[in-house]
Amino acid sequence: IVYVERVECDWPLRVQLMAGSRVPVYCTAIGKLLLANLEAEARQHILSVSEMKRFTDNTITSPQELEANLEEVRLLGYSINNQEDSIGLIAMAVPIRDTHAQMVAGLAVHAPEARLSIPAARRLLPKFHEAAARIGTALFG
Repeated sequence: IVYVERVECDWPLRVQLMAGSRVPVYCTAIGKLLLANLEAEARQHILSVSEMKRFTDNTITSPQELEANLEEVRLLGYSINNQEDSIGLIAMAVPIRDTHAQMVAGLAVHAPEARLSIPAARRLLPKFHEAAARIGTALFG
């Protein structure tokens, strides 16, 4: 996954990923969101050529377990990263859609768990979906 834009906070405890940063697809909220919304054949190809390295005890390294997680992402309409790529880091991602309701990108938030818990992030879902819809409208009309 390549980040095309980032907005950093001013908090001293934060995630610092600049535009152009690359992160693994299988253990990040934005990566799992994008994978979940791919056609099955494309998703399986990506997973077949990806080394699913363990970064933390929470990293999913089994393609079967990841596929089950991606099914949940499709059903829920958002993705969560629960310290899968870095201990103490959580993330949530929602889709940005074009005028045909096709997912073309995602909007994600990352935060140290000490500052934003997963339940607190889920409470922000309506605002995130609204922001993603506004971005989609701004980009695609």
